[in-house]
Amino acid sequence: MGTDDPSETRAAQGPAGPEFRVLGAFEVRLRGRPLDLGGPRIRTLLALLIANAGRVTGVDTMADALWDVDATPGTPRTVRTYMSRVRRSLAPVAEALGVPDLLETRAAGYALRLDPALVDAREFEGLVGAGRTALVAGDPVTAAEKLSRGLALWRGDAYEDFAGSVALQAETRRLHALRLGAVEDRVDADLATGAGEALIGELTTLSEEHPGHERLWGQLMTALYRAGRQADALDAFTRARSVLVDQFGLDPSPRLSEIHRRILGNDARLLPAATAPARPVVAGRNDLPGDIADFAGREAELSRLLSVRDGVAHTAPTAVVIEAIDGMAGIGKTTLAIHAAHRLAGQYGDAQLFIDLHGHTSGQEPVTPAAALDTLLRALGVTADRIPLDPDARSALWRAELAGR
Repeated sequence: MGTDDPSETRAAQGPAGPEFRVLGAFEVRLRGRPLDLGGPRIRTLLALLIANAGRVTGVDTMADALWDVDATPGTPRTVRTYMSRVRRSLAPVAEALGVPDLLETRAAGYALRLDPALVDAREFEGLVGAGRTALVAGDPVTAAEKLSRGLALWRGDAYEDFAGSVALQAETRRLHALRLGAVEDRVDADLATGAGEALIGELTTLSEEHPGHERLWGQLMTALYRAGRQADALDAFTRARSVLVDQFGLDPSPRLSEIHRRILGNDARLLPAATAPARPVVAGRNDLPGDIADFAGREAELSRLLSVRDGVAHTAPTAVVIEAIDGMAGIGKTTLAIHAAHRLAGQYGDAQLFIDLHGHTSGQEPVTPAAALDTLLRALGVTADRIPLDPDARSALWRAELAGR
């Protein structure tokens, strides 16, 4: 059965599946490692083919991307030479996907036949679409989660290795516009779930970077008002009006003016309507191995483990405290950690998780960070279709899942 969500198809491919990454440094990954794609011109052609995946890229377009000149009688032959190198670069990916070739030769040029789910830009677009659908449907929690997952796929600027390529400028601009729109949608979702003060820093920066986007100004004004900073919210409107008039020759829109009017009138509609439904939680999950009844010794070490959280409880109540137990194999490090975890379990009612990283298990490879995150996310009730392949995106989702616990 097919799926409309590219992230589901990527999840089915597994962590060893191919990935085409353009939302940052350009790379093609296979089995978790980047492929050697060749020189700058090979990489430029491949980037152009990915941007036009499923469509024919003409020889003239390729010539312009490579040499910034019009095609000559000898251009098709030269392009064919380069395309043969592109084919060789993609051969390991074609083999992994079980197809003879990813490129199709057409009369007018070449086409890259690629599952959209393998391209991070297409996965981003799918998640943004799902997030916007949820936002319109009145489900801001799901909307925020989908949009955050999509935005976490960005590692830099789109096609950043090809900033001077005229042939990629239109696609780059399109993706960056979609990214900014996704950020605005995610902020709307956050505001709908009751956020306010936590968004001020981000929105201040965004409104300075994109002064012509009234939606950002309105969101900043709302966040400031919710934080009890009514005067600052009114000042934000004054700054927005000045920028719009001086830089763009525009008066504030009726929507922005309405937010201003509501702030002046202390309109309750600017405040959160209600607490949004919480994410599903696997209540009280306990994965800890069994404790031992006759644990003895290690009093000093145990006392330190049990009290370390108290040292930051008042100054940094949401801080994550990490303690590492070091020592030779077989001296009881794991037993001590499990015993301490059972003693602390009452302070962590949401869940108590355990994972064996097999760092020294004979005949077994150590667990990778991506695999560890997959196990932990599933333990919290996150379904497989929601878990991205990219390790950075998994880390972002893990942080999001822990944020309310």
